[in-house]
Amino acid sequence: MPAPDPIAFAGTQRFEVRRRLGAGAMGVVYEAFDRERAIPVALKVMRSAAPASLMRFKHELRALAGISHPNLVALHELHNDGATWFIAMELLDACVDLRTYVREDEHRLRASMAQLAQGLAALHAAERLHRDIKPSNVLVTREPRVVLSDFGLISREGADRLGTPAYAAPEQASGDATTASDWYAVGVVLYELLTGALPFQGSGKAIMFDKARYDAQPVLVRRPDAPADLAALCDALLRREPAARPTAGDVLRRLDVAHRAVVQPKRDQSMFVGRDDALLVLREAFAEAERGSGNVVYVRGTSGIGKTTLLASFVSDLDAIVLAGRCYQQESVPYKALDSLVDALARHLGTLSPAEVDAVLPRDIVLLAQVFPVLAGVEAVARAKRRRGVPAELHELRRRAFVALRELIARLAEQRPVVMVIDDLQWGDVDSAPILDGLMLPPDPPAMLLVLAYRAEDEDRAALLRALRHGRQRLAATRAPIELTLEPLGLDDARRLATTLSVDPSRAEAIAAESGGVPFLLHELAMTRMSMPSMDGAIECRLDDLSRGERVLIELVAHAAKPVARDVLAAASQSTGEQRERDLARLVADRLMRVTPDGEFECYHDRIREAVCAALSEPRRRDLHARLAQALAAELDIDLEALVVHFEGAGDRVRAGEHALAAADQASRALAFDRAAHLYRTALRLSELDTARTRSIRTLLGDALANAGQGDAAAETYLVAAQGAPAAEATELRRRAASQYLRTGQIESGLRVLDEVLAEVGGSRPQSPRRAFASLAWHRLRLRLRGLGFEPRDSTRVAPYELARLDVLWTAATSLGMVDLVVGADFATRQVLVSLALGERTRVARALTAEAMFLAAQGDRTRERTQAVLARAAVLIGELDDPELAAWLAAARGLAEYQLGHFRRASELAEEGGRRLRDDCTARLWESGSVEALSMWSLFYLGELRELSVRVDAAVEQARLRGNRFDAANFGTGLPALAWAVADRTEQGRVQVDRALAEWSPRGFHLQHYYGLLAHASFDLYDGAGEAAHARVEAMWPLLEQSRLLICQSVAIEAHHLRARSALAAGKDITRHLRVLGRYRTPWSAAVIALLRAGAATECDEAARLLTAAIDACVAADMTAFASAARRRRGELLCDLPLIDRADRDLAAQAVRAPNRLARLLVPLRSSR
Repeated sequence: MPAPDPIAFAGTQRFEVRRRLGAGAMGVVYEAFDRERAIPVALKVMRSAAPASLMRFKHELRALAGISHPNLVALHELHNDGATWFIAMELLDACVDLRTYVREDEHRLRASMAQLAQGLAALHAAERLHRDIKPSNVLVTREPRVVLSDFGLISREGADRLGTPAYAAPEQASGDATTASDWYAVGVVLYELLTGALPFQGSGKAIMFDKARYDAQPVLVRRPDAPADLAALCDALLRREPAARPTAGDVLRRLDVAHRAVVQPKRDQSMFVGRDDALLVLREAFAEAERGSGNVVYVRGTSGIGKTTLLASFVSDLDAIVLAGRCYQQESVPYKALDSLVDALARHLGTLSPAEVDAVLPRDIVLLAQVFPVLAGVEAVARAKRRRGVPAELHELRRRAFVALRELIARLAEQRPVVMVIDDLQWGDVDSAPILDGLMLPPDPPAMLLVLAYRAEDEDRAALLRALRHGRQRLAATRAPIELTLEPLGLDDARRLATTLSVDPSRAEAIAAESGGVPFLLHELAMTRMSMPSMDGAIECRLDDLSRGERVLIELVAHAAKPVARDVLAAASQSTGEQRERDLARLVADRLMRVTPDGEFECYHDRIREAVCAALSEPRRRDLHARLAQALAAELDIDLEALVVHFEGAGDRVRAGEHALAAADQASRALAFDRAAHLYRTALRLSELDTARTRSIRTLLGDALANAGQGDAAAETYLVAAQGAPAAEATELRRRAASQYLRTGQIESGLRVLDEVLAEVGGSRPQSPRRAFASLAWHRLRLRLRGLGFEPRDSTRVAPYELARLDVLWTAATSLGMVDLVVGADFATRQVLVSLALGERTRVARALTAEAMFLAAQGDRTRERTQAVLARAAVLIGELDDPELAAWLAAARGLAEYQLGHFRRASELAEEGGRRLRDDCTARLWESGSVEALSMWSLFYLGELRELSVRVDAAVEQARLRGNRFDAANFGTGLPALAWAVADRTEQGRVQVDRALAEWSPRGFHLQHYYGLLAHASFDLYDGAGEAAHARVEAMWPLLEQSRLLICQSVAIEAHHLRARSALAAGKDITRHLRVLGRYRTPWSAAVIALLRAGAATECDEAARLLTAAIDACVAADMTAFASAARRRRGELLCDLPLIDRADRDLAAQAVRAPNRLARLLVPLRSSR
């Protein structure tokens, strides 16, 4: 009866254990089924969780990271399941050891030795030694395939491990192992297979002693009938002097093997060139850490750009404690981003004396060792006792453990500078994010340098990188982390690198240019022997060396042009699981493909993808499209867009069109409206549909374009869809077109279509400002007489024609309201009258909200009426629970507060409205833009100029991208445009304003024309051109008055204030302007009047006295920038340098570059002329 398994392992959710295969010194091996990869695997479960054993166990996998060869056993992944650690590896089923397989068969012997030599050559090419080659570690599968296994003693050159004495080289006794030592072991294996005996007999010590003193007896002496060539090779391999033994190339040639270079050579540190700027950034950051100021450097760059080599060069000569780690794609362990780093920390602590370790250990070191068991391998840690109780809550245990980690590093940093480097951060786990954040966030972060490197392609795909963004923003509040992006090498540096790689000087120039400065590509070109280097040619040489299965896989991945899931590749390649996994591993190891953080496969570099695709014939392209289409269609989570591409590429337009429509609908539901628009267009192109279905899809296309902010294109699409549509549908489509034209600043086109639609529903638009004002007065009178009562009715009880009329009135009111205030107000009031008569509650609430906005514009005069309408609307919206109407209500309240000069409350309500629109509503870009404009106006008067500047830049850029003239004008002129004055860049500001106005309608005088006047005149005042500002304002004033925009209280106060300031700057009398402003009763108007009175004073003392009162008025009105400007002007008058300095510091804190000039803009003084 077999003894019970001392470490019985039941498997995990991913791995189904099937049977126990055997046991070795380090662990027990099980056969299991990998549900994720759908292949059988072997699981090597660690026998002991002792720290030293755990470190070796991790080392076994990490030593082979990035190495793949058919003659090396494939180690897939390192896993941790609670207290159990295990490696998932290739299952070598039904195999025998090399001795058993050969059985004196010369053909088998030659073939086996050739394969063993290739596997060992691949291991050495990766700068790794096996150190324990013997027949039992060389297995042969049924294929037959020779596989070198058991890497428990694998190491770099020089590591002190002996291996098995009978097979070990003489020099291993002194720990001086090299690649020649492994070839000696191969010689011993070959000797045993040729002669049936070992070259040396006896105890381990005796064998090693004899090997050092004597040569092995020649093979032919022991076995005269042995093949002469193999005997000669064996004798050469067993020479005592390592340098006298054959190299990998010699062995392969003697065995008549055309060796394929399966591993990218490790980059020799001496080959590092260039990157002086990047190294300077890192060294300056390190110098700050030396001075006691910690920081974080994020190093980002595309695959093959040289991040790892840069980091190795940086740390190579640092006088510091360097803790270097990396994240491994093939590991699934807790706190993956820190695991290898803590291993390095444990190794460093192991080099210190017990007293030195005790001096740096934190109170909770035992808890930290529970999270990272390798730390318990440090003697002082193992001896430490818990100084506090162990928390029952796992969350609290981890919190205290990570505090201990921070304390440990901080104490180390007090003795010597600490540099922590984590490479390949894209492979880290999201659980590591709070720990990395916690290392550097205040208060009192350790005085160390933390360097985090990652692939730029994965910035948005890797969960850890996304999670770290928030911490990066919080860190920026106290000390901005350093962002270091690696670009391709310059031509001179690329040429130097090519020369360093022993490239013929005649080819170095061409290689440097062809590589584009990407080190990976340069290395690829350097490895070729082409007289005229070509990247495509170099890659094609690599591709020609692939097996058939590997070629199919790389073609599928390249042709897909996006990451491909493992199971899709399995189905499309039609290959067996185990062979496919070996092929994938080799392609990744050869850096032809790479694995994304989501576990999908893509080409390592885009030049590889291009070269693979360029080599495909047209029939092969269609075949690959068909394979990918069929494989993707069978997936549970179908990638509809990929199916469109592949079905069309395979020639199946019908199925491509069907999937394009489904993908477009899916993109719309996901709010990806630009993508949806592209897919609707694709569906229209591919599908053969009847007229009604085509019109339906075209309408959906218009909706997607509208939601994406492409108003011009949306309007044109709606108008095309309207052609031939039934009357009611055509009216609705034209209404949408008018709305989109107007909301994106296409005023003439919008008014033309709107007039047509109004005529269709029995309405018309006033054709002059006077008629508009008269119409507004008449309809408001009717509303006052009628009241706000109504009889609620369900929309199903209202005629569709009437609902359509209401929607047209809504479009006219909202679309024109930010252009022609009086006309918009007129339509808003008409809408209220009609909606109350019809009684449909949603439209009544919508109409009341719009009416409240227009009433609010008149400020004090309509305050009570505004509040009454808002209250009635609030009740209705509360009953309806409509998020869009709730957002509109918040915006309407904010506008009402703004008109009264309550800027703080206006800002809060505008933010609420914007948040509701973003979070609760679908793609309300025009509405969001209008609310954002209100936010920006409030920010200006509140003096939050830094925030204003940030928002303006982003908003203008977005408007330009969308081709949205409306937003470009609203954000690029008026108060938002004064962000250019804040930045002391008025010339650029004028260009932006002129550009926005040039794209706006030249007909009429709209709010946008007034905003242009406000911006240009303000720039004049900022630049000290008071006369120019005054002339500009006076020239435009008649048009402003005729437009009736001055009925809006905010426009009136602002415009009269601008007129008075420009007059004051030009030395004109402002008495009448003060009289006009005196009609308004707001904190805002009171503040500007006080400022103007001070500015008009002719005596310095009087002006200074009045400025004191003006400062108080500005503070009371929350107008902080005006208050700071007034303080500066007062300091100038009194020659009070401390007061000037205080004002300048306040303004500089808001990103004001030239406080003196901004003060001149906001507070012109007659007495200073």
